[in-house]
Amino acid sequence: MRAAQATAAHRASSPSNGLLEREPELAAIDASLAAAREGEGRLLYVEGHAGIGKSALLAAAAERGAEAGMEVLAARASALERRHSFGVAVQLLEPPLAGADDEHREDLLAGAAGLARPLFEDHAAAAGSPEDQLFSLLHGLYWLTSNLAERRPLEIVADDAHWTDGSSLRFFLYLAQRLAELPVAVIMSARPAEPEAPQDLLRQLKSHAVTDVLRPAALSPRAVETLATSRMPGAEAEFVSACARVTDGNPYLLNELLSDLQDRGVEPTAAAGAQVGRLAPDSVLEAALVRLVRLPAGAAALARAVAVLSDDATLQRAAALAGLDREVAAAAADALAAADLLRPGEPLCFVHPLLHSTIYADVAAAERAAMHRRAARQLERAGAPDETVAAHLLMATASGDPWVVEQLREAASGSLARGAADSAIRYLTRALEEPPPAGVRGDVLLELGRAESLAGRASAVARLDQALALIDDPRRRAEILRELGWTLQKKGDMKQAVSAFERGLRELEGPPEDDVGTSLEVANLQIAHLGAALLESGSAERAHRAVASLIEKESALGADERGLLSVVAMHRLFRGEAHEEVISLSKQVWGGGRLFEQEGSNSHTVWHVIGCLSWSDALDEAEEIVDAALEAARREGSIVTLGLGFYARSWPRYWRGDLSTAASDARAAIDAWSGAFSMYLPVAAYWFAQAALELGDVDAAAEAVDLPDAEERWGDTNMHGALLAGQGCIGLARGDHAQAIDLFERCGSSVLGSLVANPAVIPWRSFLSSARLAAGDVEGARAAACEEVELARGFGAARPLGIALRAAGVAERGERGLGLLEESVRTLRRSPSRLELARSLVDLGAAVRRHGRRAKAREPLREGLELAQGFGAVVLERRAHEELVASGAKPRRRELSGVDSLTPSERRVAEMAAEGMTNREIAQQLFVTVKAVQWHLGNTYRKLEISSREDLARELG
Repeated sequence: MRAAQATAAHRASSPSNGLLEREPELAAIDASLAAAREGEGRLLYVEGHAGIGKSALLAAAAERGAEAGMEVLAARASALERRHSFGVAVQLLEPPLAGADDEHREDLLAGAAGLARPLFEDHAAAAGSPEDQLFSLLHGLYWLTSNLAERRPLEIVADDAHWTDGSSLRFFLYLAQRLAELPVAVIMSARPAEPEAPQDLLRQLKSHAVTDVLRPAALSPRAVETLATSRMPGAEAEFVSACARVTDGNPYLLNELLSDLQDRGVEPTAAAGAQVGRLAPDSVLEAALVRLVRLPAGAAALARAVAVLSDDATLQRAAALAGLDREVAAAAADALAAADLLRPGEPLCFVHPLLHSTIYADVAAAERAAMHRRAARQLERAGAPDETVAAHLLMATASGDPWVVEQLREAASGSLARGAADSAIRYLTRALEEPPPAGVRGDVLLELGRAESLAGRASAVARLDQALALIDDPRRRAEILRELGWTLQKKGDMKQAVSAFERGLRELEGPPEDDVGTSLEVANLQIAHLGAALLESGSAERAHRAVASLIEKESALGADERGLLSVVAMHRLFRGEAHEEVISLSKQVWGGGRLFEQEGSNSHTVWHVIGCLSWSDALDEAEEIVDAALEAARREGSIVTLGLGFYARSWPRYWRGDLSTAASDARAAIDAWSGAFSMYLPVAAYWFAQAALELGDVDAAAEAVDLPDAEERWGDTNMHGALLAGQGCIGLARGDHAQAIDLFERCGSSVLGSLVANPAVIPWRSFLSSARLAAGDVEGARAAACEEVELARGFGAARPLGIALRAAGVAERGERGLGLLEESVRTLRRSPSRLELARSLVDLGAAVRRHGRRAKAREPLREGLELAQGFGAVVLERRAHEELVASGAKPRRRELSGVDSLTPSERRVAEMAAEGMTNREIAQQLFVTVKAVQWHLGNTYRKLEISSREDLARELG
């Protein structure tokens, strides 16, 4: 025993700590920590095979972070850990919460960070709908991390990420998206191509823009010599070469080999080199089993129990599982620690994952499965969490035990409550294998199908079909299919969503003599079906025909059928029928707020109303509903609904000229939808691009609309048209007229494929007219603009008509062109869309000047310039200024300046910053990202021509 203790002490003080030849990796770690301390977070991904020294590097990183004054949070995953939803995230973030006093704990969980409470407080419930909960928890964990980093820079160290649960990896991805704005360094390690590892999530982390990948190399012959001679002085060259060949320079295997040779009393001579050469890496690890056999009675049994229990291995539990009394188990644990197999103290764990794997694999498969089942019973009696019990049941052999099925269903329910659908799928799949009693099988299949649906798996449809075959109640089947369809729609899979809704409707048809479903149940499915079908190109024509039949009985639809009326309003809008009718119908559906009281913010109908009012130029009414929906979403912690609200608010604000707020709202929607729920991601990107272009940031606009696999993900919806329009606007801004023409024409095909004729939705013909005109195709430009004018006149709303008239006036030129531009200005004066008015004023002034009426041109140009300056529309402002100079005027560069030039949102953020709030505190209070706050402050500093918060406080008085 003394020899083993001496060996362990020697390892701790010698090159065997695994940091030989790791200078480049340590330099990268130091650089990452330094960047984080400066406020620019980075992620280091250390990848390598088992034993290469990843853990030693992460330990060194933690030590260096602490020495640099950073708060260090560390976690190590295990094979069982990946069964626990958010297991690693909780392991990282629970200690600082547990160690905080009540006041500080509340500060850490203040604001949006409170969404993470359900992970740390048993009494707290996850907010929002099931599909929302994952995003609520991710958002809360992000803000908890941000709050922790507010005190001092933070280092997060996560070892063995290949065993990390999917929910925690999604948290790391969510954090990575926002890491550049935080004083946080994340350092994680993983093995390449580890079986059962969540490779897709790991690949996303490894390839992220904030990530640097480190791949520690095997030790060189010189390093092997250094290590070997430090452990076995006088080692001869042939002996060292044999050690290098056997271990291939793997630091852990080399240490184990040297320990085994020392235990056997082998001298490090050239002659012994032949004996070393006959060993292989497997036999090096098996030497640990030989050491285990030599230990006192009970040590082997305890080691095997610890291997099975893994993270749950307290001395008491391991002793009970091994069948040892407490004193014998304690002596065995001390012996295992002295032999350098277990770490000293509790919980009991092996010194290296390879040792754990070796001893675990040495337990016979049948015995191992039986031990996992006993461990599950033991943990359940001790009151362990459901997921801890379930993790062991996953490893036990199926035996038809109803208790096992019930435990796995309970664990799945808890996982879904935390948004961890992947964990729920594992538990429910295992429950089916048990198998469940006949009367329970349908419910298990249903729960599994719902979990797979939430996880976006194609197998969900087949699984729900299997459940439906065992469920007789058509109402229940229809409700399941409606739920499935809505989830698929939010993920962007419109074709499958429409199919699910159609199947639900068929379930409620039944024979005429049967009362299969109530009119309300049928109406709810019709609303969902038609709302989705109107957006999907393959179903749009049938959907419009179906809505047309509803119009015949429109007057008979009552308050309980508001949803059907909202679909009628969408139908009228898309077809371009009179906007007054669309507004009237939308207000009837809204019912002065009764719709919101009845259905809440997460309702198809609410968002139909908002869209119809906004596109019809009823911006005040639309924004009132959006604000109510955003407030409800904040209370409920619904990230998906927040994304919808920010997105729906971005277009009215853009049209009003509140460009910086429009950009930040669209950016918040993009952040909310960058995960699985990406239905409206293309249109959020489109509105951000529009605002960014007018603010002069072409690169940011281009980045927003550069979405990978867009054709595959959204090609069968009219969402793709918006993305193509945004990309066309980038091409136009960069002078690539041919590309812009192609993109706008493709946009038109996409939009018309869904039978959206109304230019109020996307004025793609005006865009196309501008691109054709820039390319010299005057006739083509006129044709596109004239078609849009005709359609816009039919709809009648001022904004789309004013835009179309402007495009036609610019393309037409001459006196007729002037007349169209003057009509555009008159029309837009009736609209709340002040940005479009400013554009038409500048185009009118420019046209008048080109006709030689320089003095007359100055009035519209001055008005357009003043509006553009107030909006911060730098591109339009620059053009108006140039035209005024060309007209002979001498305009000041900024006629509206100072605090008066700030938009309401800029003013609000500026005042909070002047009061001493940090960007993070402002972002939490407003429920936006830090980038959005930075965007507002950057615009504010530019408008006020200042550079600091001290200047800001002075300017605001």
